[in-house]
Amino acid sequence: MKFPLRFCLALGAALLFASAALSQKVSAQSCSAPPPGLVAWYAGEGNALDIQGGNNGTLQGGATFVLGRVEQGFNLDGTTAFVRVPGKDTLYPGSGSFSVEAWIKTSRTTGSEIVFAKYEGGGLQYGNSYYALFLRNGVLSGEIRDTDAGGPDHDGVHVVDGTKMLADNTFHHVVMLRDMTASVVRLYVDGTAEASEPLNAGSNGVLKDDDG
Repeated sequence: MKFPLRFCLALGAALLFASAALSQKVSAQSCSAPPPGLVAWYAGEGNALDIQGGNNGTLQGGATFVLGRVEQGFNLDGTTAFVRVPGKDTLYPGSGSFSVEAWIKTSRTTGSEIVFAKYEGGGLQYGNSYYALFLRNGVLSGEIRDTDAGGPDHDGVHVVDGTKMLADNTFHHVVMLRDMTASVVRLYVDGTAEASEPLNAGSNGVLKDDDG
């Protein structure tokens, strides 16, 4: 069963998923040309369409739109509102490098807010492959778990935590990158490296449709 990608934090302009190298930043005035390997781009321009790959999402839980970093963006409350995106093979990077990025803006300094989460499972069936980006108490945190769930952290998940407080009601560009060539997972904030850790047994393997 393919379960959806979900992003729940107020996004300023777009959420992008690339199956290769780190994707380019979005400028304040206009969007950069799509980088090679880009498979999904949710611009939030009054709809939840994927303007790159056609894997369109739907608004849930009272999600709306607001003035964003570039024109409109999703207006999400961090609790009930989110955008649901159907599962698709292109959202599984397999054994390759991948990155996910978004513009975000929040003032909430406590609790967990999901920027995005791609997980496997539904009903009583759950698969291991999973990746997500959060704010935990206003600080960026990334998680990856590959199909063998062999990592040392809780439930086999590789957790990478940043340090910079982002809950300042200002737009920030956030990225999680799994770089298989360098064997690291990195977080970036506003174009600057925020955290970097070597891939471990929970994050260096295949991410795939585990349960069919």
